[in-house]
Amino acid sequence: MDGRYFRFYRCLALIVLLLASIAPVQARDNPNILLLMAEDMSVRVGAFGDPVAHTPNLDTLASQGVRYTRTFTTAGVCAPSRAAHILGMHQIATGTQHMRSSSRPAGGYFSVPPAEVKAYPELLRREGYYTYTDAKLDYQFSGALSGSGPTTIWNREGAQAGDWSRRAKGQPFFGLINFTVTHESGVFRPLGDRPQSPIHFAMQLARWWQLEDPVPEMVQAADVQLPPYYPDTNTVRDDLARHYNNIAAMDHQVGDILARLESDGLADSTIVIWTTDHGDGLPRAKRELFDS
Repeated sequence: MDGRYFRFYRCLALIVLLLASIAPVQARDNPNILLLMAEDMSVRVGAFGDPVAHTPNLDTLASQGVRYTRTFTTAGVCAPSRAAHILGMHQIATGTQHMRSSSRPAGGYFSVPPAEVKAYPELLRREGYYTYTDAKLDYQFSGALSGSGPTTIWNREGAQAGDWSRRAKGQPFFGLINFTVTHESGVFRPLGDRPQSPIHFAMQLARWWQLEDPVPEMVQAADVQLPPYYPDTNTVRDDLARHYNNIAAMDHQVGDILARLESDGLADSTIVIWTTDHGDGLPRAKRELFDS
């Protein structure tokens, strides 16, 4: 055989063998990714050294993975923080730094990130991932709720998105789940008390509608350990205890999701990331720049 043809066929055979060996590995090695994001809380988790928090599911998850103990959000409030997260860039670099610019009193507007900037779930979707999220968007270049943002980021979003079960057979997925039970509105006194403002009443109605079960009282006011910048009063202790109980409810929801992963045989092929959108929804934390 002519040497040129020999080299050609040998090269062709190597390419075929390479494709045959690599393609299945790539399909098999693309992990599922599940991002669980609690709202309005700091490191009030047992695995991070908090002795008051009731977080058995997060503690178990942490024992099987990696804890990142020196991480900081790029903003102390939700929409700018979510913009930085979903775009992978500091919000000042993408014009998304002004909280809820869409409701600006002098005239609202949606932020417009640079044309070359993409939300990373969109990049995952382009690589074949099934992407889904729940009803919370709030990226500054979208509204707060599903159906208000770019349609290229998610395959499904909102209450109808469900979970990973809607993907094609064998398709890897990326899911982003938000836990609103820990939102600062959960610290407000519940329905049954006299509303302190129309916003207070509206937020509690929304919370009542969202919660399927009442939040268990795992932590009592006497149990909490107050940081030195809070006065030791009944009101402060009651609010902080309610915050801890909301965290316990969130941990229970996380446990339900992890159990579904296990029952569907996906626990070993899924990277699970738990984090928060920014600090506590309490004074000196949310909307502030202090390292509380």
